[in-house]
Amino acid sequence: MAEWQLVMSCNKCSTSVKGFIKRHTGIALCVLLLLANNCAATIDTLRTISQKSGKNKTVQNISLFDKVLWNIEATNSDNAVNKFSGVVIDSMPRRALKNTSFNTSLYIVPALINQPAYLYYEAEGSVRVKLNGRILIATGTYKTADLESPFGSKKEGYASIILRDSIQVFEIDFTPNPKQRVFSFNRLQLMMPEAAEKRMQSGYSDKNSSYALGFYYLAFGIVFLILFLFFSEKSENLHFSLFCIFASLTWLLNTSDNEDINSTSMFAFVYALEFLSITLAKILANRKKRLIHLLIITIVAALNFIPAIRYNYTFFFGNPVPIAWYSSIALLMCYSGFSSAYFLFHGFGQKRWEARVFLFTCLGAMIFGIVVPMSISIATVNSGQMEHYLTFAAYFGYMGLCMYPLSAALVLGRRNGLDQKQMAVQVASIEKLSDENLEKEKEKKQLLEAQNIELEQKVYERTLEVMQQKEIIEVKNKAITDNLIYAQRIQAALLPDTKLIQKSFEQSFIVYLPKEIVSGDFYTIAEKSGQQVIVAGDCTGHGVSGAFMSMIGSSLLNQIIMEKGIVEPAEILNRLNTAIIGTLKQGENEPNDGMDIAVCAFDFEAKKLHFAGARRAVWIIRGTEFIQLKPDKFPIGGLQGLQERVFHNNTVDLQTNDAVYLFTDGFADQFGGDDGKKLSVSQFKEILMNIQDLDMKAQGAYLTASFRKWKGHYEQVDDVLVIGIRV
Repeated sequence: MAEWQLVMSCNKCSTSVKGFIKRHTGIALCVLLLLANNCAATIDTLRTISQKSGKNKTVQNISLFDKVLWNIEATNSDNAVNKFSGVVIDSMPRRALKNTSFNTSLYIVPALINQPAYLYYEAEGSVRVKLNGRILIATGTYKTADLESPFGSKKEGYASIILRDSIQVFEIDFTPNPKQRVFSFNRLQLMMPEAAEKRMQSGYSDKNSSYALGFYYLAFGIVFLILFLFFSEKSENLHFSLFCIFASLTWLLNTSDNEDINSTSMFAFVYALEFLSITLAKILANRKKRLIHLLIITIVAALNFIPAIRYNYTFFFGNPVPIAWYSSIALLMCYSGFSSAYFLFHGFGQKRWEARVFLFTCLGAMIFGIVVPMSISIATVNSGQMEHYLTFAAYFGYMGLCMYPLSAALVLGRRNGLDQKQMAVQVASIEKLSDENLEKEKEKKQLLEAQNIELEQKVYERTLEVMQQKEIIEVKNKAITDNLIYAQRIQAALLPDTKLIQKSFEQSFIVYLPKEIVSGDFYTIAEKSGQQVIVAGDCTGHGVSGAFMSMIGSSLLNQIIMEKGIVEPAEILNRLNTAIIGTLKQGENEPNDGMDIAVCAFDFEAKKLHFAGARRAVWIIRGTEFIQLKPDKFPIGGLQGLQERVFHNNTVDLQTNDAVYLFTDGFADQFGGDDGKKLSVSQFKEILMNIQDLDMKAQGAYLTASFRKWKGHYEQVDDVLVIGIRV
């Protein structure tokens, strides 16, 4: 392995050059004399040393920024000029540079005069290089349309030259990228054609490998995307397609010479890891990963492309680092990588064929793509053929990267094969059933033809019979309707007269709209112990069954309030619950008959309202303020009747002009309007809030008209009861 050995001496008044060149298979490129800052620096010896048998090897290139002394003139953004000389360019000031100029002189040994060579450079910004006064390189702001470099170039970043003079004077002008405003001219090498060709071929090989991997993954991404379009229920096809597409972008963007585009590949890699994590979660853990993480990644990526953040450099040890850009990429990459590893861990112990294939493929890819290359690199770090072994290790890395889409194709192929086999069996079964059905249809047709005549005769006879039954049904329906109308009278007689509520509450209304002739909704009004008690109930069902329950409820309430003198709402409900269970003899296996009910006791002297409810709330509207008295969440009676339940009192202070509303669920549950939708509790509340400027009688009329308008041609779904009282 060759190594440079330089012995330097400085003399202020004279210059001397001593050196020798030993040839083996080519010409050693030697740069010996460095003149800078009015000081003559002399390299006494520049030679190559071989570790094998003392044989010399050819030195193919030399880094001018590492081996040559330069005169440097740096102009800052405030136009301050700083002049100095140095060999290590990293030591120069990097902050807020406006432009920088370099110059140096090289002594070329006679053996290299008139020999072809190449100058290789890397820079972000505008560069102009002169050799003995002739422009060699001109990029960015230094490049003009009428300026043609006198030297040829094989590729961007390379300039071919012929060293015709023994003294070569290099002059470099550099202006940084306006977005970066930092020094980023970090490589300048003089090399032999063999070294240049090798470097260019290596660059081509790396780019070709990246292109190959990029289009390889892109092909799989397109295939899986097409599969998803045909089988949209298979979401893992879409997620794996996006993984392949973003993995493809990672390698394709990485081939760009533009630093902004090249660095974008890292965010594409983060997206690829995240979609791989989503795919593994579906296949290995049978879980649907939340997409909020993708949204966070997208927001972070978008923020990092804001110029103020993207080009915000922080200097570490004199080097400019876009800290926000690197930090966000590192954090997102760590998260997505950990997430993929987490769901990959779920594959251990699974017996499903698909899970095993993905698990062992991912493990194999990790071994070939990471473990093997790292092992080869570590094992050959001190070897003279390390570069050869690293190329060999790269092949293992490519092999690992190619395994992911192949494994998905294998799983998908097997799945499609099984689907095709199952489909073939189903087609054969369908054909067999079709033949059998065809034979049966023929037999049915013959039977139908034979039965047609008989059926026509029977239809005629049955028509006469139906007409007779229709007359009988009409007579029975009339009798049932008459009975229901009579039952309605009985129920109406049991319900308190509306005049009673108007006597107790001057400003009040009752909207009572049964779904059928008789109703499962009922109300009770009583005055006891100086308190006005009002009850609104909704029994299970409607029609006849609901009406019977409402009559039982009304009767029991009258006994509890009027005969026993109980006016506390919670105690009324507790006793009513016990009475209903006992009256209906309800047990654990009995029908779920019961009622939802709201009980209010008004104490006008103390200006208080006492309330208890079984799944029925009471609303109070005080000006623009809305107050809801919440009920207990269990009904009166029902299958839960044997369970211990205790109702609770709510007490609220009343103010003048407070509007109190008791109601069942029939009004809010009605379907209607232009779209046939349910009215809903919120709209019912809004209606009540909007009619507070009306007196209570007008409110009742308005609610009745609003309900009928909303219902329109739709059938009424339940009994309706709304009671309103103005304090």
